[in-house]
Amino acid sequence: MEVILAESHLNTFDYLLKAAVRDRRDGRRSACRLEGQCRPVENPQVAAAWPATVLDISCGGFQLLLSRRFEPGTLLVVDVHDPAGQATRMLVARVARVTTLTRGRWIHGCAFSVPLTPEDLESLLKNAADPRLPNKKAS
Repeated sequence: MEVILAESHLNTFDYLLKAAVRDRRDGRRSACRLEGQCRPVENPQVAAAWPATVLDISCGGFQLLLSRRFEPGTLLVVDVHDPAGQATRMLVARVARVTTLTRGRWIHGCAFSVPLTPEDLESLLKNAADPRLPNKKAS
């Protein structure tokens, strides 16, 4: 057990704040490559679907690679496809953060509206491509 002695309340607060910021993600992430499409929830019938790749996933959320940038707070629907290209699962999540990967490609950190069960996560990962193999689609 690590014991930390603080000289003042401010130092204790700073330590706790830094510890909380280190990893705010919920659960252990599994690297994967789930191909599919994504669209904003606001008007899914009219909104264009964008090719999407889930790069890693946990019960609490996932990283999504897109060629379109969505703002943090946007609620997205991601249709995950099986290896034959058929939509098999629908994931609903809110964009928590966005990072520019390269020109025209962004990684979106997304949090599920309702966390996945461990069984749902396992089922999704069974259909995932090996993340170490080259990606055949350009997302």
